[in-house]
Amino acid sequence: MESFDLARRRADEAISLNPHLPGLYTLSGMIQDFAGDEKGAEAALQKAVEADPNDFEAQLRFGGVLYRERNLDAAALHLNRALAIKPASPLAHYDLGRVEREQGQLEAALKDFEKAVQGDPDWLPPHVALVALYYRLKRPDDGKREKAIVDRIKLQHPQQEPVPETASPQLPPG
Repeated sequence: MESFDLARRRADEAISLNPHLPGLYTLSGMIQDFAGDEKGAEAALQKAVEADPNDFEAQLRFGGVLYRERNLDAAALHLNRALAIKPASPLAHYDLGRVEREQGQLEAALKDFEKAVQGDPDWLPPHVALVALYYRLKRPDDGKREKAIVDRIKLQHPQQEPVPETASPQLPPG
């Protein structure tokens, strides 16, 4: 935690010197988010997206914070903006899929989880999400196929763990 405190102080110092420097609020928001300061992260990331609507990382991270707060419509808006900037981002597709699943948009969620695994085939969390979603959509053959992929990834990459829905923010895959 000490390193996060130091990083936060340095980011705050940089902002006080030049708050218009591109990316500073994004960095500050990410530091606060990883340190567990949801409100601080939300405020900094909101400033970041206001300062630069084309900041992919700010849109992505802000969408993630809003998802964890269950502000699903706003989360979807920012995650869709992130995907407009980087359409192939596995993390943005995964996060948007989680939002869509919570909103009951199961087919849309399925497509986004599938795009996430296309972008990063060995990343475990979207595969785990797909297993559950295939069974929920009454597609047991697809669920069994996806479960076999999950088992293979767990054997090949035992350090990977599925990320719980309430977890702290993730580092991008890859």
